[in-house]
Amino acid sequence: AAAAAAQADRGTGLRVVAYTLLAASAARSEDARAWELLTELAAALNEAEGRPEDAEGCAEIKVETAENAFCLQLDEEFTQPEEAFGAAARLDPARALAEARSIKDHATRALSLIAAARAATAGGGAAR
Repeated sequence: AAAAAAQADRGTGLRVVAYTLLAASAARSEDARAWELLTELAAALNEAEGRPEDAEGCAEIKVETAENAFCLQLDEEFTQPEEAFGAAARLDPARALAEARSIKDHATRALSLIAAARAATAGGGAAR
């Protein structure tokens, strides 16, 4: 899945949504790749200069391979980048906040910092 996300065009909503899904899923399952994917999500957001318009309402992702084609229907909450930062903050608040601070777009950075701070203060993260 990470290889498919990396192949999405830079600066697009599809790339942002793909890394959002991967980073949030990895963080929720306490997968060590969560941090690498969160870094990639921040980079994708910076390439897109914030939330790309084509990511808004992106609740359907079509995937085609040589053998198969399928479509994922998603609730919009799962496509919001700040959710990945909140999920990661439950593992390591300081690290999640540091990644969120690397986002250049002010509004996206603020939403991601707030999500991470909320998750950290909800008792899910380790004290730092």
